[in-house]
Amino acid sequence: MQHQRRTIALLERKLKQQAADSKTQLEEFVEKALTIICPLQEVQQAMPRSVIWNLQVNHSQRKQGIGSPYFTLGPLVDSYLMFYPSGDEDADKGQCSLYLSINRGVEVKVDLCIDGVKAATLEHKVGKRAKTGCLWGFSNFGCAPTFTFVVISLSFHVLRNNGSECPFDFHDVYL
Repeated sequence: MQHQRRTIALLERKLKQQAADSKTQLEEFVEKALTIICPLQEVQQAMPRSVIWNLQVNHSQRKQGIGSPYFTLGPLVDSYLMFYPSGDEDADKGQCSLYLSINRGVEVKVDLCIDGVKAATLEHKVGKRAKTGCLWGFSNFGCAPTFTFVVISLSFHVLRNNGSECPFDFHDVYL
């Protein structure tokens, strides 16, 4: 009987030691994981999701659009901007127009700026069965530019596939 008690006590000590060792190993693993995850989250948060387009405008092109080069940013594949410096056919006099091509099945919330000034925010979900080639934006985007060189910038708050809870983070695109 006394031998069994000693054996049980010995096994209890070994189990406690193994549990303590396992806890220490788990704590070390979590600490190492956090040293990797935390910097990645900081980089992800600091990484802008934007498109910047520098273009030269010919003001004699009334109602004529200027298309940006194609770009890919996350789920926006072969996307482009269409800018009407003097407005499109639906714009009020003195207004410019800006549109963005958005792929099917993509959700965006994006601030649209001209020469560093936020002119509008576009929030849109394009269904997976939507017609391709559609442009989304504003006929009355802002005051028509008076300068020859214009900077159009898009800063995405949300850029993801429909149904996803996680926004996509990618490097800036300069056109």
